[in-house]
Amino acid sequence: NEAALAEAVAAIAAQGGVADHAACDVADREAVARAHAQLVARHGPISVLINSAEFNVPERSWSTVTSTSFNSAIDANLRATFHTVATVLP
Repeated sequence: NEAALAEAVAAIAAQGGVADHAACDVADREAVARAHAQLVARHGPISVLINSAEFNVPERSWSTVTSTSFNSAIDANLRATFHTVATVLP
């Protein structure tokens, strides 16, 4: 949510802090790499990474959950963390 990210950055700046953002689909490794490159170009190497993306599915019972919704949750909650850490850490 680009607007929410911009609002958070503005709120931090209003309190005298420094923040930036780069919106992307964290389940897409190439999108993460592009966002990382944008931030590094503006600020240099990233020293703090906060993984806070989260996704849940409405079907929360094993009797109703589908493979598609389960995979969407895995992409956002597990693979996304891998993508961001693997991109920023080296």
